[in-house]
Amino acid sequence: MDPIPNWLLKKCIKELAPIITKIINGSRLSGIFPESLKVVHITPLIKNPSSGSYQNKDYQWFTSVWYISRVAKSCAHYSTY
Repeated sequence: MDPIPNWLLKKCIKELAPIITKIINGSRLSGIFPESLKVVHITPLIKNPSSGSYQNKDYQWFTSVWYISRVAKSCAHYSTY
């Protein structure tokens, strides 16, 4: 889901940290979160594939959110509380 895989982000964190910080701080100051980071990918996973039933109740929904969105949420939480 992320345009930057976690392993690459960890490897290049010193170079990327100022950019990520600027995005998050700019978002907090303006009160606007970038639309491009509001994307969530939802993957339906069947709970019991051997049951043969494929109704909505038989699925578990797995969501993945961009890493920067999760970091921004954590920053907002810690600055509020």
